[in-house]
Amino acid sequence: MADLRIGTATSAPAAGTLKLGSTNISKIYSGSTLVWPLTSPDPYVPVVGSSFRALGSLGSSPFIGLFDSSLALVSPQPSFSALPSINYTVGAASDNYTYILASGKNQNSLSPRISTDSGATWNSLPSPVVGTYRAEDTTMSKSGQVMVLEPGGTNDYIFVSNDYGSSFTQVTLPVPAGATLNQKKMVSVSSGGKYIIVSTFLTNPSSSGVFVSEDYGATFTNIASSLPSPVSTTGYDQVVVSGQGQYQYLLIQNTNESKYSSNYGVTWTNKNYGSFDFRESSAASDSGQYVLFPRNTTTALHTNDFGATTSTSSIGVSQLRASISNSGEFAMFIAVTGGSQYISTNYLSSFSAVSGIMPDGIIVDVT
Repeated sequence: MADLRIGTATSAPAAGTLKLGSTNISKIYSGSTLVWPLTSPDPYVPVVGSSFRALGSLGSSPFIGLFDSSLALVSPQPSFSALPSINYTVGAASDNYTYILASGKNQNSLSPRISTDSGATWNSLPSPVVGTYRAEDTTMSKSGQVMVLEPGGTNDYIFVSNDYGSSFTQVTLPVPAGATLNQKKMVSVSSGGKYIIVSTFLTNPSSSGVFVSEDYGATFTNIASSLPSPVSTTGYDQVVVSGQGQYQYLLIQNTNESKYSSNYGVTWTNKNYGSFDFRESSAASDSGQYVLFPRNTTTALHTNDFGATTSTSSIGVSQLRASISNSGEFAMFIAVTGGSQYISTNYLSSFSAVSGIMPDGIIVDVT
């Protein structure tokens, strides 16, 4: 089907350019085989760090630090310039933390800052980005090329950069006619930013909006109607895309009806992963073999077989954020409510509670 042509075109049409009436055609099948659009891994080749490293908050200037697996500061520290205040924390970072987005911590919203030189300098984001954001409202590909900011409220748009933060575009999500976007819940991107999923809660009627991009955020398609029944009527609370984009998850609060795809989102199946909370975040390794699933209980799930089966870890607290290295060797749970960090340095085989001076943070792969 790579030979599919429109008129005298010399290449297959891009996704979103074929229509039936005014509706985009998202997929074409030959029998049960998908023939258009062609799926392929995210081409970015990630850094694989040899040691645990995390970017996190400090209680004094410069309010950001690089930490080891004991959550002590690495020595010597990078030459970080100070963030505007102690109320900022790292929301997202690329491999080698060349590119960093920082915004409000502890559920506070602040004007975001960007660094394109490993924290040596910080700048405001360019127009048209406006408003304030929590750290968890910012997402970045491991390459740093693609950045996504999701404004709060009922706005039906997000801000996307696919040039390492040099410029941003206001991208309107294709909310169905007559529906209203009530809440944007979660964003996940693949390692190079080719695949992006935005989960939303729609009203009139109550339904889920699951907006997917396979072209670095240039276009989005709502795939909710193609999900297997039952489909959530309140949106999916967590979304996860593996680094290469092949494995994708839609996780939902207080139900056992999460969704799972192992073929770049072409088809989905129901999975019983238990209940999840919107204040948590899951994370996947580059290959998708290793995935962390924090839940709204005092246990957390993880998988080392691409989501086929899961194992349970007793963490002792609920409402956790997860972070994982590209290889899956290093992983971390941090409690949303503060005070607890749980670290694995053995491909999720075990987790240990660690007391350190880092209240929150994310794992980064460093060469």
